[in-house]
Amino acid sequence: MFADLGYEKTSVRSIADLSEVDPSLVLYFFGSKENLFHEAVVQALQFMVPPHSVFADGPHHIAERLLQHVMSLWETPSSRDTLTAILRSSMSHHMATCELSAFFEGHLLPQFRDTIRMPNPELRSCLVSSHLAGLTLMRYVVPVKPLASMEVPQIISSVAPTLRHYILGEL
Repeated sequence: MFADLGYEKTSVRSIADLSEVDPSLVLYFFGSKENLFHEAVVQALQFMVPPHSVFADGPHHIAERLLQHVMSLWETPSSRDTLTAILRSSMSHHMATCELSAFFEGHLLPQFRDTIRMPNPELRSCLVSSHLAGLTLMRYVVPVKPLASMEVPQIISSVAPTLRHYILGEL
């Protein structure tokens, strides 16, 4: 429901109605709409955590593997809807912004730090994350051609060198 209506237009009552439960039951389990939103975002972000195989063979193949992971999530209609909702919510709701930021800091940054062992892992992780956010925004949320119509392998081969520079290059 948050995905369809956004945070502001979604009410506890509408969630309860959709779930066919009393609104007091939703409040009993979550305490507030904000807590429910928090749980929904945290749960949705869990499947975005890159598998260890993305980082398994060292830093030289992270760019391609990370792109493949991200693109496969966005190419799947059910996860695309969830990711679109998270990205849109993060632009308009402070709590979603904090959740997304915490996700990158808590999951992607530690994996980068442990794998690449290069100076400025925080900056490198932020550069990679910002590039991926822009890529997915321009391809899936606000589709802009030619990016929106490119084949995934072409996107990976086009974008990987830039991500590889962020990961291994001199900054």
